[in-house]
Amino acid sequence: QKVETLVSASVFSDFLEMAEYLLDNGCKDPAASLIGAVLEDGLRRICSNNNITVKSDDNIGSLSQKLAQKHVYNPLQQKQIQVWNNIRNNADHGTSEQYNMDDVKDMLDSVRKFLTNYLK
Repeated sequence: QKVETLVSASVFSDFLEMAEYLLDNGCKDPAASLIGAVLEDGLRRICSNNNITVKSDDNIGSLSQKLAQKHVYNPLQQKQIQVWNNIRNNADHGTSEQYNMDDVKDMLDSVRKFLTNYLK
């Protein structure tokens, strides 16, 4: 389990660095989508680490709800995750006018901190 966590942390870091590169080059939509994918996978791993059953069709919202219900984190953190989920969904569905570059930069920094804190 410990080795798997270290490997996944390294992979997450690589993908988040890719997202940062995209942001640095003005590509907020693919960056937001990539950060969202890392977040979703991270939430799955956090659920697994806390013995929470997940389904293949669980998404960021349902995973976050399961974690909050089990008191892995508080409702405020759950609301923040919903904001990140909204940014990702807007990126994935082509409604990029709903968020800006600074929103994605904040998402990147916050998701990094979140995964560092909860993926142990």
